[in-house]
Amino acid sequence: MDGSFKRIRTEIFPAIDVIGGQVVRLLQGDFERKTVFGDSPAE
Repeated sequence: MDGSFKRIRTEIFPAIDVIGGQVVRLLQGDFERKTVFGDSPAE
């Protein structure tokens, strides 16, 4: 190698789940362990 490298841009997007019309966050994808954040995904 010649010592050069290419920069790669990484973007991270948080997961937002909507279950029964409520905005929730699932803990490791577990539907039994969720935190409800609101009733409207648009807010």
